[in-house]
Amino acid sequence: MSHVQPPRSLARGRLLAGAAALASVATLAACGNSSTQGSADMAVGPDMARVRPDLWMPTACVKGVIGDETGSNLSSTSVLGCSAEICLYGTTALDGSFKICGLKLVHLAMKIEEDLTKTPRHAEAICPARPMTQDQVLDIGNLTVPLLGAGANIPDIGSTSPISLAVGDGLTVTLTPKELVYPIGFSAPDNVAARLVPPGKRCNGFVVPDGGPIVAVYALSPFATTAHVGGALQGALSKSIRFSAMVTPAPTKGAEVHFWSVSELDGQLEGPAVGHAVDDAGTVSTDPGQGLSEISWLVLSTTK
Repeated sequence: MSHVQPPRSLARGRLLAGAAALASVATLAACGNSSTQGSADMAVGPDMARVRPDLWMPTACVKGVIGDETGSNLSSTSVLGCSAEICLYGTTALDGSFKICGLKLVHLAMKIEEDLTKTPRHAEAICPARPMTQDQVLDIGNLTVPLLGAGANIPDIGSTSPISLAVGDGLTVTLTPKELVYPIGFSAPDNVAARLVPPGKRCNGFVVPDGGPIVAVYALSPFATTAHVGGALQGALSKSIRFSAMVTPAPTKGAEVHFWSVSELDGQLEGPAVGHAVDDAGTVSTDPGQGLSEISWLVLSTTK
């Protein structure tokens, strides 16, 4: 059976303009198709072409297989297909496969929400998808749930001074704790963690807007945490979250590096914060005055 929900940032007020549209969509009946040869199949009805022909819009399906870093497929796992307006979601079959239908032909974020109650903790898994034609079945392949390490604790969650945290796998995050606004369901967690996602464990949907090659990808937690001036949701976004990482192979010292966050709403890359390789050992850092406003997935690329 399929379900409808807003993206987390909509629920916490970052997209209030979409609330009216959400209210109308959420009243639709949901139906599933149990004849899909072992993959979860989600669709939302009724047939809008019959009810309101003027409201008809083309839709498509996205399918894939969910697993973890050990290579085990994850059954009975919720998978979300999100646009900037709405999420459709259901659960994986016994073999970890899923198929979500009724998705608009727009940029989508296919996601498995992070679960910090598990041992080891599960980071958010995300893959951008962009179906192009009516009734297309877009296969994103395998989507791996990253497993988080210990991360780093924030000593004082109310501090107004920047602090640097070694959050895992060679990544250091510099942030101002007081500026952080956490997603719905979180109450100021005091731990930030990251997991390096190697090429074989991430999907092929990431497209760097300026065309540069990707040199590293990290999954970060708490996912969808944003920095706001004054630490209030109503405050302007603060591009104050800065990063330093070790990447392999090492870029040439002085090479320009771009740092991108992955939007929880539609999977698109946002930024960049500009940085450089600061040595010949592979250390890359955001430049002074450069930063991002969200803790999500982090994509590092070099210029062409």
